[in-house]
Amino acid sequence: MSAAQHIYHIVQPFRFRFRHLDLGQIAIAEIVEYSAFMGVDPRFVTALTAAGPDQINFLSQDQLLNYKIVSRAFTTEWEIKAGEGHFYLVGTTDTNNGHHKMIFLCNPKKEMEIMMLYNASDEHKEDVLKWTKIYRLDIDGKEYTLSKNEIVEPVQVSGDNYVSVVIHLIDPLKRSLSGARVVGFKMLPPSTGIYAGWYSDFASGRDKYIEFERTCHLTTNPTHAKTTHTTGTFGNWTTTEGTNSNGNPMCTAALANAERMFFLKHEVLLSKDVVIPMIQILKQGWQVAEKQPGQVVIQVDNGIKYTYQGWGLGNVPGYPTLSGFSVPLETTDSGQLTDFNMSLIAAMRTGRDLKISFPSGSEPTWSMPLNGVKAAFNEMMNCLGRIAALQSQQLQQPRTQPFVRQP
Repeated sequence: MSAAQHIYHIVQPFRFRFRHLDLGQIAIAEIVEYSAFMGVDPRFVTALTAAGPDQINFLSQDQLLNYKIVSRAFTTEWEIKAGEGHFYLVGTTDTNNGHHKMIFLCNPKKEMEIMMLYNASDEHKEDVLKWTKIYRLDIDGKEYTLSKNEIVEPVQVSGDNYVSVVIHLIDPLKRSLSGARVVGFKMLPPSTGIYAGWYSDFASGRDKYIEFERTCHLTTNPTHAKTTHTTGTFGNWTTTEGTNSNGNPMCTAALANAERMFFLKHEVLLSKDVVIPMIQILKQGWQVAEKQPGQVVIQVDNGIKYTYQGWGLGNVPGYPTLSGFSVPLETTDSGQLTDFNMSLIAAMRTGRDLKISFPSGSEPTWSMPLNGVKAAFNEMMNCLGRIAALQSQQLQQPRTQPFVRQP
């Protein structure tokens, strides 16, 4: 049911006398049953009957959406992803003319950018590339025409069925987005009579955006730990638990000797409900520039060779001679490791020797015994369980407000 098609049912509470109590209870029960049958949240009835017989209880648009009385004209799924040495926020909107993506990035200067990916093909794509001269953002009905300085990359081909535009977010736009409900992106010809673009349900990803925007101005180097404590020593492994530089939870299993270090880490880097898994490989004496790409090959015993793209971490603060690579581990939409990565973890749990080689450089192949790996991984799972319990507890706590809302 679209916003233009919804039906309002006006419910007024009865002025009950005692003999009418049973009748009133039956009537309310029937209304609840009818609402549930129509797919409406039963809380809708509670909200309506909260007003007296001489009052009108107006419901906000957010309440109408939460109670499922109206639905959005489009749906947008938001998720945190990792790639090319950094993390980004993706909002994918399904419309009747394709799947469009709004991707928030943090550039090396720790400035916010948006890559707009518009789903277009064949003649329509050619028309967009040929005629687009003006770019606009529509934030809750207010249009912003973007200047040339705000367009980092004008419209261009991005894959077989997409065109892309990269936008630099200035402070006024960032502030507007922090409270936005619906955000549209438009590419227009000089006449401005028509446009190519789409609208996104921004409200459903607003919390993730706010957290991402805040994190963009902080250090994004995932080796930076704020506070940690050891939770166990198992053979050659040490497990730790603590918080990263953003104050978010982190679990680590480390296989290390005097100069070589292999970390399997899970930490909350951006959104409070997204745990990012990664591998980090460090060594004393290395000099690896931040975000420098390089291949890393991991093998357990004489099994499958797992090839990954690693990204330089720069020097670890407080350890001027320690540097290395980070390898973000890809996950599914549900947050689980992909089959490829699960296969590596399974091999490590039962393996004896971990081999790591570096085809992009001159470093000899590492060989590190896996003694104690099962117990170390079990402790890491316990740590992740504690993070999940903490997140669940935080979600159940009501948000505090500075003032009491007036009726």
